[in-house]
Amino acid sequence: MKKIILLITLYLTIPGTFAQTWEWKQPEGSNNILKDLSNNLYIFTNLSPNFSIKKVNQYGTTLWTKTVTGNAEVKAFKVDASNNLVVVGNFTSAFSLGTYNLIPNGSQSFFILKFSPSAITLDAKAYGSTTTTFVSDLYITPAGDYIIGGGIKDSFNVNGLTITGDSLVNIFILKMDALHNPIWCEKSTMYTASGGSWLQEVVETASGKMYASIMMFGGLVDYKGFQFSYSGQYLIQLDSARNITWSKYLGYPGGSFEISSDIQTSSDTVYLKEYLDAPHFQSCRIQIWTESGVEFNKLFPNSYGLGYEVVAGQVYYAVLAQQYTSVTSGYQYRKIGTLTPTLSEISSDSVVSSFGTYNSIQVVNSSSMYIAGVGEGMGGSFVGKFSTVSTAVDTDSEQINVSVFPNPSDGKLNLRLDEPSATKINYISVLDCYGKCLRKQNLIYADQQIDLSDLAKGVYILEVLSGDKKSNKKIILN
Repeated sequence: MKKIILLITLYLTIPGTFAQTWEWKQPEGSNNILKDLSNNLYIFTNLSPNFSIKKVNQYGTTLWTKTVTGNAEVKAFKVDASNNLVVVGNFTSAFSLGTYNLIPNGSQSFFILKFSPSAITLDAKAYGSTTTTFVSDLYITPAGDYIIGGGIKDSFNVNGLTITGDSLVNIFILKMDALHNPIWCEKSTMYTASGGSWLQEVVETASGKMYASIMMFGGLVDYKGFQFSYSGQYLIQLDSARNITWSKYLGYPGGSFEISSDIQTSSDTVYLKEYLDAPHFQSCRIQIWTESGVEFNKLFPNSYGLGYEVVAGQVYYAVLAQQYTSVTSGYQYRKIGTLTPTLSEISSDSVVSSFGTYNSIQVVNSSSMYIAGVGEGMGGSFVGKFSTVSTAVDTDSEQINVSVFPNPSDGKLNLRLDEPSATKINYISVLDCYGKCLRKQNLIYADQQIDLSDLAKGVYILEVLSGDKKSNKKIILN
């Protein structure tokens, strides 16, 4: 048997729709999810006074669950370069994790936890003032440093660095290494006797700039000479010295568009998710801000929830939306698709679906994603794995008899032409779920082995041409 390694890569966009299916779906208590580097999934549930972390594999099987009791709440989570899980949150009473015992310094403090992929507690520390300190977000830099932010009242210390506050809640942004040695910290100052401000989310771009969403409630706030006086939400850009280079007022909660805590970056572009309230419907949109402040928008009308993720500059999304036949009635449909970096539609498909909302997604590969939402026949919150297969080509259509085995496989496939009148295969093509040609190779023999092990796990279409006859086979790499 001859062995051929496919080396030629072509990129052809073939418009098409999708066959959609749930690989699995199960009830959960939360829509907070995070994929690790092995494509396993973490599910975070805050159920006062406890929180829990559950890890499942790609088939939805529980690998482990960890529960913390102590009036504690998870706020943000990331996976580091070693596939360890880092979690930040707030707590108001003591709790223990293995040999670690955490005690709040005041009425509320924040914690930083680190777990190995097998649930071993690697680190657990608490920080806070003698009154109130809370954290809202965590970002891990490519170098492995932590950037965290939230709100501070009075002062607290982080391994020798004192962060000085006052009697009102102020923004703080803190950068530390993975051992919690502080690198720098910035904070705001209130110029009035009332009001407050805090950071909601922070990310860093490839060039070292940072974007942060902040909340203001009354008063006059100063951050390194830049002043805010209107209550509501802002998006700010910070240069490498943490000075504000521009700010955008996003509005006040309860009025028109308001930001969701789902800021993502690709290169030097920042993406965020917003909601629009209206008398008879709610809509979602993805919004882009470039480094120079240019704005792009993608609106999803009549939608109550939206999950999206930016992967290598491409935007994947899942949304449940309402199609109204009148002001008060209609049906709901599911829409799964991809967008260009400037939010132009690449491909998508819509099917009638059960009522509910999608709130977050984690992309596994080009043909599958984890989706967390509410409804979809599950009676409440759920998490599942969803797959799409392109119908730009007919899957499993056969004009000639071709055997492909094993299927599913690890990427090494045996290809056999079971056609008495055919002596050779002209060529084979490998298409992804969007109909894009990833590989094309001229072949000679009717009995060969092909190696696709360098492709990501997922569903593909193998197109085989012999003479003037063609066969399309769905293959699964796992």
